[in-house]
Amino acid sequence: MGPSLWYVAPRIAVLIAGLLTYRVLRGVGAERSAAVPAIALCFLLFRDLLSLFIPYQALLVLSDIFVLLLYLYWLEKVLERREAGRVFLALVVVLSVGAAILDVRFGVPFPRLSYAVAFAAAFVLAGTTFFDATTDDVELSRTITDTRDVVLLGTLYTQVLIFIFGHASQLTHAILYPASYVVHVAVLLLYFRRSYVAGFEAAKRAEEEKERLYGFMRRVESAISTQIDLDRILKYIVEDAVGETGANGGAVFLVSDDNSELQLRALHGTFPPPYPVSPVVKERASRLENYVRSTPIRMGATVIGMTAYSALPTFIPDADQDPRLHANHDPEDSCYISSLIAVPLTISGKVLGVVAIVRTRRLRRFTERDFRHLQTFADYAALTIDMTLAYLELLEKKEIESELNIAAGIQRKLLPDSPTAITGLVCAAFSNPVREVGGDYYEYSQIDKQTARLMICDVAGKGIPAALVMVMINTLMDSQPGSQPGSQPGSQPDPALTLRAVNIGITRRTAAEHYATAALCHINLVSGGLTYANAAHHPLMVYRKPGEGNSAPGRVEYLDTEGLPVGVNADVEYESITTRLTPGDMVLLYTDGITEALNPAGEQFGAERLVATVLESAHQGAEAVRQAVCRELERFVASRKQHDDQTLLVLEFVPKSDDT
Repeated sequence: MGPSLWYVAPRIAVLIAGLLTYRVLRGVGAERSAAVPAIALCFLLFRDLLSLFIPYQALLVLSDIFVLLLYLYWLEKVLERREAGRVFLALVVVLSVGAAILDVRFGVPFPRLSYAVAFAAAFVLAGTTFFDATTDDVELSRTITDTRDVVLLGTLYTQVLIFIFGHASQLTHAILYPASYVVHVAVLLLYFRRSYVAGFEAAKRAEEEKERLYGFMRRVESAISTQIDLDRILKYIVEDAVGETGANGGAVFLVSDDNSELQLRALHGTFPPPYPVSPVVKERASRLENYVRSTPIRMGATVIGMTAYSALPTFIPDADQDPRLHANHDPEDSCYISSLIAVPLTISGKVLGVVAIVRTRRLRRFTERDFRHLQTFADYAALTIDMTLAYLELLEKKEIESELNIAAGIQRKLLPDSPTAITGLVCAAFSNPVREVGGDYYEYSQIDKQTARLMICDVAGKGIPAALVMVMINTLMDSQPGSQPGSQPGSQPDPALTLRAVNIGITRRTAAEHYATAALCHINLVSGGLTYANAAHHPLMVYRKPGEGNSAPGRVEYLDTEGLPVGVNADVEYESITTRLTPGDMVLLYTDGITEALNPAGEQFGAERLVATVLESAHQGAEAVRQAVCRELERFVASRKQHDDQTLLVLEFVPKSDDT
């Protein structure tokens, strides 16, 4: 049988369609299970092309069984049931080699009845494994169901027809073999449909998670406004941590005063101790819980102690394979753990405790999304605990007059305590509060390998209420999808959408007098692309460096959009504006305490004087601009007492390479 267009064209067309679908699936982050049908398509085409030159029936017959076993091997791998599949696969390999030798060397064709028996055995094994597959992982269960229905029925129909008409018939080569390709393309299309639907489900889950976070904020605010109750707040923390991740149980441990051990302070659901315990303790659930509550954990001991000691989060997706949880490997044991996440509660480098969640059902495991979400949640929880502990400590010492110190401490922990290194930007900043607690807040951070986020805001009011608004703004910013450090490039929301989400959260959950002006921008550290949104703050100042050989001092331009302060009206829409930075360009964010600074004669510092200072010093870099503005402000105001906080953020664009 020689090569011909009717033989090759249908196969190439179906293969291209399948591989394009697979490429789209990988592009949108679909599960790696999509590789199985893609490999099957490539294998079938290779087999059919090879059969044009080596026309042995054994090659065609046994390859069909191999494709079926490819799905079987994938299924047994994800379900951790490997033994039977590997034995049968070994038998088929032996059968393949033997049949090929008989066919090629001795001219003995592979009997149709033998093929039917071999295929039936593989089909029964695959079908039994598919239908016996059970897992608590919803996504994996859907994948198995989609694959099972299409592969088993499609393969059965095509193989029965091939058996009836024979492998050597022209009908089989022209229609039935290309039709067998369609089975695997259909699997890819099912994955594509589910991946498309999953995008909408993920957006819905993100909205639900934000609402749960808002609910937690409301409950904490209620607990603080009525009576400072640490145990009640810790109860809220562990309940929300368990509820937001679908965990079976969770616990909050706090570090002792001497930093030598951790004590359980809040427990929710079923939380087996992630360390060995006596069989007598495990006999009763109440006895086990009492043991966990009453037994402190030494710093550095067990998974919980190591998390606190290292100040690093611990993610164990598959506890069955992790030696750190060797005492929790038996599914029949009351202390069985299938997956664990433990995140340190840290503030300014100090570890306050650990929040931990577990899953206790076999094959039900936490995902990377659960891990990232708990990390974000733990940041807000740590701020809340730290504020509460500080307040309780002051109550014990009867130093209620130090309320401003508490708020100032919160503010200091939110503001960068040292310059943050961002490859692609040279950063310089200063913030001078006129009172012990200021209303200015700024932040600059790298949220993925190509994107930096800059934000500045001026919060109305003073004291703990204003500090709490800062905490809420910080938390709401980080709760947006794609806003956490380590996010995938391109997943960041538009700054205008982020401001809208922050505005809704602040407006619906604070009093009318709690609002803030804010400005937010994202900078692409490779291309220099900048996107900016404004909520009634000062416009973004952009310094444009002159070209090479140009002796001009450069120029300053402004970017601005309309919008009310966050916290005023939940229905406000914000807009974004874009520009592009070139090497040496700078962006400046500042509060009105700088431009409205007064000298002894009652004159304002003004925007023109700020621009002049920037132009005179910009050729020396961002730090030089910061120092120049500080000197000029100090000279201008002299001994005049100021009425507002002064904050300046200067960032110079020094593009990084793609692979940095």
